[in-house]
Amino acid sequence: VVLALENTFYENPGPFSDAKRPSGIAQERLNDDCGMLGAYVMQWREPALRICHDTGHSVLFGHTLEADLAQLAQLTVLYHIHDNDGIHDRHWNVGEGCFAWQTLVDSLVERAFPYPLYDEVLGEKDTSLKAVIKQPERVAAHYLAAQKVIKRCLQHHQEDVYA
Repeated sequence: VVLALENTFYENPGPFSDAKRPSGIAQERLNDDCGMLGAYVMQWREPALRICHDTGHSVLFGHTLEADLAQLAQLTVLYHIHDNDGIHDRHWNVGEGCFAWQTLVDSLVERAFPYPLYDEVLGEKDTSLKAVIKQPERVAAHYLAAQKVIKRCLQHHQEDVYA
């Protein structure tokens, strides 16, 4: 069993009160700063404590995706992927917002990331989760759209590598 802590909003922090403060930084900000979250996980020296990197949150925190990927890559066992507008945690379908999918795909391919990605989509721009659950064809359409975006990024990555 692996416990994966997510980079999430500091208004809803995890229970970090029993741990040492990494670098003396206030713990209420720990899980919205990837450097601090990585330091916290590393201090435990526990292979069963790792990170779930919510890539959409990186965008919302105003971080560069490249920096967050670099800071968390060695500790990440799960990626939550979804799109958003860069302002709110929308959980839109892949390709419906401003997320840098090419950057993520390049990083995953270069590191040969061995785990599945968790598509944390709650709904589409014009629908709610209830509509998606009740209409399996919408789920299939979403999957195909996400697959298309990721395949396009993979193709672009390969073209850059062999250029």
